[in-house]
Amino acid sequence: MAITIIAATMIVTGCTGTKKPPAPFAKPTAAENTTLPYQDLKKEWSTMTMDRYVERIAQQAKTTWSQLDKIWPGVDFGSYQVAIRSGSDAWLIKAKSGELSKIDIKDLPEDYQLYPGLYLPPDAGKMNDVPTMLLTIDPDLFKKPYDEGEFESIPTSNVSFMALTHETFHHSQERWSYDREEASTERSTIYPINVEARQMRLEIIHHLREAVLQPEMELSHIQAARWTYDQMIEKQKDEYDRIRMYDLLEGTARFFDMSANARAALGWKASPAEMDDIFRKMMKIDYHLGRYDGQSDSESYEIGGPAGILLERQGNMTWKKDAEKGIPPLESLLKSAKPVEMKTPQSVKDILDKKVAQPSEVIKPGMESLKKVIESKNVSFIIPGNATDYEVPESSGGFSYPSIKLDSKFSNLTFFPRISSVTTLQNGKITLKNSGFISGELKLPEFKEQPYVSMIPLPKEAKISDKRIEVNTDSMQVSVNITKVVKKAGHTFYVVD
Repeated sequence: MAITIIAATMIVTGCTGTKKPPAPFAKPTAAENTTLPYQDLKKEWSTMTMDRYVERIAQQAKTTWSQLDKIWPGVDFGSYQVAIRSGSDAWLIKAKSGELSKIDIKDLPEDYQLYPGLYLPPDAGKMNDVPTMLLTIDPDLFKKPYDEGEFESIPTSNVSFMALTHETFHHSQERWSYDREEASTERSTIYPINVEARQMRLEIIHHLREAVLQPEMELSHIQAARWTYDQMIEKQKDEYDRIRMYDLLEGTARFFDMSANARAALGWKASPAEMDDIFRKMMKIDYHLGRYDGQSDSESYEIGGPAGILLERQGNMTWKKDAEKGIPPLESLLKSAKPVEMKTPQSVKDILDKKVAQPSEVIKPGMESLKKVIESKNVSFIIPGNATDYEVPESSGGFSYPSIKLDSKFSNLTFFPRISSVTTLQNGKITLKNSGFISGELKLPEFKEQPYVSMIPLPKEAKISDKRIEVNTDSMQVSVNITKVVKKAGHTFYVVD
């Protein structure tokens, strides 16, 4: 499920209060009655308005956020607000009451107006003395094709509510006692790709999904998952240990957002059987196996969601407390299961070949090219400033490359060897076509305030003047203003907008 309106990476900044309280809508909002602003988001996509979309977020927040401790003990978002910005428009939602106000975007704290990212957690700042999270939504969202990240299984829902809930749950995980050092390991897929490890993880995902979808085969698939898990511990323990904490953090967050999404649709009186039914529907329609992208950091979501569902189905009363102590839901589920081998379906093998084996060969030229670039002593990069829009029609994903010997000014790099994207800036545009770039930390004084950047290598055909950069090749079109130039150890970094 692609989430095009919200980022998983959160950067927290301070902020100031508003100058005046926001003005409420003239008419009662849908969150204050039983009227839904839409019945089927996919069918109404082309005529959808941002006001209606945001109204539904307010309704869902009102229904669930003050009672989230029924999903996870100790969690309560009812004391928070949500500020939503979309282009020149802005809204404020009071989570507990569902009260929705359309506000002047200038009434947002200045840091919220200027923040370049898509999400800020509730401790980033306050509005009217209330902790307020921030969500940014593309103002042209409904001018584009239907976002496949939305929920066909719950047509009255929307991905913005799910993503807000997911990211804010991460904020609540800060009180947990898991190993912070273990959780700081590299989460991107390591290059060269470990095909055997990806196969084992995909097989575990398959068995957990089937256990959810086929209750009559639940035990057999959990036992098969245990057999594959044991194989991974025996043959790929280093790889499992590397991503184990992401199974904990992202896996529990996926279970949590699925549960909140279901409760927003069914209400709190829904029976366990009704919840189980909607979970199966979500797994079949929206979280289907075909969405597997071959990336190790994506696997944790696809493992944790169904593992949590199965633990709830079994009536396990301790797995959430265990999670808060650092035990991933997968381990809680498989703890007492007997390992039994089950033949892997051809359909799973086909997905592995398409999403892992074939791409590992496709990305090789791009990875080696980026390796040569980053190890070179005389390369120019452009670093995009605050983007007003960012689209990625196609990407092979991001990879870490541990064997590269990096200059001391580079750290925590992720390599994107083959990507097609369009980045719109204040005064220009960057278009990549099956090209590559590198993201990560730039340890230079000039980037102290914002060390994590995207670095796009400039080709020799680039035309660079004092104020502007122009590139027109088969793989890259660039027309941008230069706002800052930094030259260090043979590399030149052009910050552009």
